[in-house]
Amino acid sequence: MEEDNKKIFIFAAIIIAAFLFAWAVVSFVFPKDITAPWSALKFLSRPGAEPSQLPFTSNKTSPAVSQKAWFFTLTGKQLLFSGGYAYPSLVKLTDGRYLMYLAKRNRGTFILGSINAFSWYRTTDVIFPGVEMARALNFDGGVRIYYPKTDDGIASSFSTDGVNRWSAEATHIDAGADDRLNSPTIIKLEDGAYRMFFSKVGEIYGATSRGGMNWESDIVPTVSSPAFYPFVINWTNPVTKKPGYLMLYNADLNIIAAYSPDGFEWQGLGDTGIIGAGISAINTQGGLRVYYSDLAIANGVVYTGILNTEYK
Repeated sequence: MEEDNKKIFIFAAIIIAAFLFAWAVVSFVFPKDITAPWSALKFLSRPGAEPSQLPFTSNKTSPAVSQKAWFFTLTGKQLLFSGGYAYPSLVKLTDGRYLMYLAKRNRGTFILGSINAFSWYRTTDVIFPGVEMARALNFDGGVRIYYPKTDDGIASSFSTDGVNRWSAEATHIDAGADDRLNSPTIIKLEDGAYRMFFSKVGEIYGATSRGGMNWESDIVPTVSSPAFYPFVINWTNPVTKKPGYLMLYNADLNIIAAYSPDGFEWQGLGDTGIIGAGISAINTQGGLRVYYSDLAIANGVVYTGILNTEYK
């Protein structure tokens, strides 16, 4: 009997030793905290998670946050102009005044002024005959306007005060034999370079320039068909609190939003709920004020309002 007990004791000791050896091997090969990925997932999904952790630019969105979405509301909608006007574009001058470049149907683009971006007074008569969809941007020493030419390319003009003594400049982007380029929009990037976006055969393409004059066009479209009438503006992401760029553009009858942290990689945010065309915007103390035309361009109706964004 004593001999049998010794055999049982030795067998049990061998089993325990084998178990401890196997556990040591597993602990060495695998991470100590095998729940780490799930802990990170819960961190993203819990209330109060750090905004910088949310997957905005990645195509691999966690199931825990995939139900969140962007929501847009337009508040304070007001009729600004009627009777044949369209395609507003705005700049804010160093003295705090605003200038609007507005197209009059079948005539061209003229300029209005404002101290609050809401009430406008006429500053000039038509200064660019036949030009529609002109977009303005502040440059060192003045304002530059980009617009589609009659030969379907994109050119610009420059003024030291944004109102008088405009100097026509060279064509920046030539259209191909079967292309028609229109509605150019321009932003200045953090590194001092410029990005232009424009409509081309139902798609939106981009181009890059160091000084705003010589442009290198992208090979592939930024937004595929149907996409036209782009507008881009500096925009602080309300979730990450980081500066970036907001694109508003038409897809059929709806105005769609997209976001980019660098002006090159874009993520769609969804439908803004605005039905219109030729939208533009400017940052004001009251928020992002948008301006857009009625779909029936022949009616020439222009509206304004504050575009609010939420991510929930």
